[in-house]
Amino acid sequence: MSFEYGKSVLAAGLFCSVALIGCSDQPKTPNQPSAAATGTPSATPAQTVSVKDWGPRETKRGEAVNRQPDGSSAIWIGVIGVAPEGAKVRFGDQQVSDATVMSDLVTAPVPRPVIDMPGDYQVVIEEPSGRRTSVGVFKVTP
Repeated sequence: MSFEYGKSVLAAGLFCSVALIGCSDQPKTPNQPSAAATGTPSATPAQTVSVKDWGPRETKRGEAVNRQPDGSSAIWIGVIGVAPEGAKVRFGDQQVSDATVMSDLVTAPVPRPVIDMPGDYQVVIEEPSGRRTSVGVFKVTP
């Protein structure tokens, strides 16, 4: 590859990157400053939470899922709009687990009693604001 060709490819890539920075799949509301402009966090109770994907969704009784180094189980939830601190993930009515929230991902341990008891467990993200977001059903088979 020649030096000039490499510069052209680099310039084209840079142009595309800059052009895409302004793209968003969410409409802008007139006369409202962005979260960055106001200094407020981007995930607020008024923002809609969008669950993109999550897993694992099923296991057999007693079998760990997404096994962690300490032997525990965990799930991941691809999500946008969850408040960055204090979120918990509930599995049915039985257990609430502390969650780790990143910009587009929530992870949480799956409580051992859930893994040990066959059933369908509604997975819900609970935020300190009181907002609850249904994720789906985690199934434990006999």
